[in-house]
Amino acid sequence: MTTQATRIHTVALVGHGDSGKTTFLEHALHKTGAIARAGSVAEKSTVSDYDAEERDAGHSIDVSSAHLKWHDKVVEFVDTPGYPDFAGGAIAALWACDTALIFVSATTGVAVNTRRMWELAGKLGKARVIVVTKLDAENADPVRAMDQIRAAFGPSCRPFNLPVGAGAAFKGAIPCFDKERPAPGGTLCGDPHVARTDFLEVVVEGDDALLEKYLAGEEVTHEEAAGALTAALVRQKVAPVLFCSSTHEQGVGQVLDLLAEYAPSAAAPPGVRAKDAAGNEAEVTSEGPFLASVFKVASDQHVGKISYLRVWRGTLPADGIVWCSSSDHPVKLAHAHPARPLGKELQPVQSASAGDIICVTKVEELKLCCTISDPSHTAVVAPPEFPVPMAQYAVVSKVKGDEHKIATALHKVQDEDPCLHAERNPETHELVLTGLSTLHLEVVLKRMHHRYKADLEHHLPRVPLKETVLAPAEGHWRHKKQTGGRGQFAEVHMRVMPNERGKGFEFRNGTIGGSIPHNFIPAVEKGIHEQMAKGVIAGYEVVDVIAEVLDGKSHPVDSSEAAFKIAGARAFRDAVEKATHALLEPMVELEIDVPSRSMGDVTGDLNSRRGRILGLDSRDDRQVIRATAPLSEVQKYSTDLRSMTSGEGSYTLKFSHLDPVPANVAKKYVDHFQKTRTADDDT
Repeated sequence: MTTQATRIHTVALVGHGDSGKTTFLEHALHKTGAIARAGSVAEKSTVSDYDAEERDAGHSIDVSSAHLKWHDKVVEFVDTPGYPDFAGGAIAALWACDTALIFVSATTGVAVNTRRMWELAGKLGKARVIVVTKLDAENADPVRAMDQIRAAFGPSCRPFNLPVGAGAAFKGAIPCFDKERPAPGGTLCGDPHVARTDFLEVVVEGDDALLEKYLAGEEVTHEEAAGALTAALVRQKVAPVLFCSSTHEQGVGQVLDLLAEYAPSAAAPPGVRAKDAAGNEAEVTSEGPFLASVFKVASDQHVGKISYLRVWRGTLPADGIVWCSSSDHPVKLAHAHPARPLGKELQPVQSASAGDIICVTKVEELKLCCTISDPSHTAVVAPPEFPVPMAQYAVVSKVKGDEHKIATALHKVQDEDPCLHAERNPETHELVLTGLSTLHLEVVLKRMHHRYKADLEHHLPRVPLKETVLAPAEGHWRHKKQTGGRGQFAEVHMRVMPNERGKGFEFRNGTIGGSIPHNFIPAVEKGIHEQMAKGVIAGYEVVDVIAEVLDGKSHPVDSSEAAFKIAGARAFRDAVEKATHALLEPMVELEIDVPSRSMGDVTGDLNSRRGRILGLDSRDDRQVIRATAPLSEVQKYSTDLRSMTSGEGSYTLKFSHLDPVPANVAKKYVDHFQKTRTADDDT
């Protein structure tokens, strides 16, 4: 089993959108004979972008897996979305693989999501290899790309091959770290012989014996250097940089050579630790009882639920019975043999062992990022951290009666996406969909329409304002109605007072001498609660108020609980209207991470949103701004921040407190409510 695992390399293709990940995979599959003809993104014919939404968009939205054989090795590739809007899949894929193949376009250089994937791969402990693509493009500039890579990621980035020409003059790449020393000569990025020496120095630094041998001028054999390179990759001491043109398949074989010969194998996946039932945590190796994790969940209208697994160690039990961390009990993978994915195609296999990426179908208990293991040796691999979704749409069905269909569709899309949440707001009663950006949410809504025929309209969620009083006041209401038979009579005098913020509602009975019979007091309080829920001045819930019943009158025949409930509600309303009252709005606390160059734009924008800056922190060439702002002013902040920072800004927010709405803003809410108040509100 260990021998088999050493022959398998799992690789996540990551980087910014349009950096060439999908095209590279397509031509790597073609070069190795895994597919007969290489497709293209433009023709919507690639193996990995097979979903209808992806083909329409012209870029990856979901994670996709494919495998190939190169010499005597197997490389399991996982292609990932390149735009931050769909970061959940990329993060899960990096977590499930051992090497991050990070793509940089020779035309556009290092982009924002490339930086994020580099940092994330570092945090997850993965080996990092950089591929510079599109060397055949008209405005390709490998020198500029290499300079940007070194500036962004540091001196550990060293050329592993060197390009010969660029654009129409691109002729391929010369290896710098091969079994034989390259001949001296000039390329756009330097001399291959010098580059090999430069690369070798970094590699041997982590091995004391090799470093001593190298410094003594002795020959370091290729086998020694190869072992040291793998160790340096695992320790993230070196990040090889390779140049290629995928469409012409120039340099593609050199990337595959590096992965097959030097990248860490599945025998000892870097950065992966598992905790057993006793709470003991240890690094994972390929030897031992079966252990795997789910890194993708998909739903197919013909196949049903498909769960994609990375096997960390052992062999899938022959009876298909495994323990599942998401259900905390054994489940049976009983519907079919596991399959190896090649894009949309699922190729059945008889078994699965360490390093394999496989699919199982129709197992509802399997959840994204859960762990399955041998039932007698349960263990859990900790899931990765995902970004907190901030963009929100309130959604409602376009077709009355489709609620069950909508609920089913929402359950499935949430099952597939770790950065998508749907819940009903208990205050506004709206169904709110939360994602990483408005683009993310719009793609989800399109997917629900195409896949599940679930059509939703969307708008910005209603901001849950509150009403309160700022000073005491007294109110009164006499409810009297005579209709020929038994009438209705109740009279209530009441005082309202402000309560401490966050203390909620307090009811006091200050009547003396039974002016309101004791059995009717609960009805008065119930009427107050109902009026508080409906609002008084603008139709929002009343909070943080004390209501004290001072006096009242009753009638021995016409008084009733219903009459006193009405009188209590209207007396409360009268008192609030006479009091100094205010609307309260939710304030959120923001932590905004932006490039230093965007600092002025972002702080100026915050001021225009009635924001208040609480503090600033510097982190290298970035600034972290802590501020508070009204929720109503930052509902579309994900889009606005991206525009201000060229996509390099990120933020989190959480509820902070309630603050009075400025009078000029509050007047709009009050005027609108008064115009729309129905006759029922006045009864």
